[in-house]
Amino acid sequence: MARNMHTLPIQEDTRTFFPEPAMHTIITKTTAPMHVAIHHEGPPEHLRATLGCLPTAGYPHALSVADYSGNTAYALHLHELHTAGTIHNLQTADTPVAPAAALMDLLAAVEAPYSLILPSGIAFAEPGWLRQMLGDLLACNAPAMAGIPDYAGRLTSSPVPDPGTLHAMLCHPDHALLLTHGALERLDVYTRRGLDVLLPQGHPHSADIAAREVRMQRMRSML
Repeated sequence: MARNMHTLPIQEDTRTFFPEPAMHTIITKTTAPMHVAIHHEGPPEHLRATLGCLPTAGYPHALSVADYSGNTAYALHLHELHTAGTIHNLQTADTPVAPAAALMDLLAAVEAPYSLILPSGIAFAEPGWLRQMLGDLLACNAPAMAGIPDYAGRLTSSPVPDPGTLHAMLCHPDHALLLTHGALERLDVYTRRGLDVLLPQGHPHSADIAAREVRMQRMRSML
């Protein structure tokens, strides 16, 4: 006598898995009076404009570039600039990625008393703009200074008044941010401390979320 066979329905796995993007990093640990770190996520012309204003910065610095746009053709050009010595440290991605956690590694590459986080697309036309921004920072005795170019490319800078504002501006696309070494330490920008606990797996922007949480936890004791 044949038995009735009951077959369980096949359960389809509808979860979405995001592969880890391929990152390519060329870092040489060094020291410098200033570390300029450019993070780039837009079209190549944005990065070209920002790189173009650095020769007139008026202050010695080491340059790091993080290209998270996923533009592999332009990444080859950046590798040529690295080989030529224009870029000291370089980080590129094969596909677009969220910048925060990867930027931490880049900020740790250079030991410097001051660091400038510079979004691509910002360009200052006035000679000595970085020297001026540092002078404004020292005159205000502030841990951080935000700078934007006016309509003519002249620097307009102002001290960051509170930790919440600094957090909001940290990777803002419209502001250059100059920070003291102590401010970077307290923000935990250039370390991954806490990311192992906070990082939710399989989310395309989990690194940014985790990095933001780390900074918020430490923000109360920064100033």
